[in-house]
Amino acid sequence: MGSGGRAVTENRLALANLLRALDRLSPEHRVLIALVSACGLSYTQAAEILNLPLETVIRRLARGRLALHDALVNNALVAESMRSRKASR
Repeated sequence: MGSGGRAVTENRLALANLLRALDRLSPEHRVLIALVSACGLSYTQAAEILNLPLETVIRRLARGRLALHDALVNNALVAESMRSRKASR
């Protein structure tokens, strides 16, 4: 596989890892991350759409981002462990 094919594979794996991590989030966190990070809405716009106080949006988004980070790190650790097991065979 050439370097272009390797990059495509790595991008697909990264996307799959992100989707698995997003699946671990609560719906409230997932929606806010989608609105603000993926759709580019402001916190105020997200608060208006979801009919939530701005402070609630800010707190949920902070917690959601931490949970997403933790899930991504956990997925990376699992993947590394699997690679190590395969290499030791």
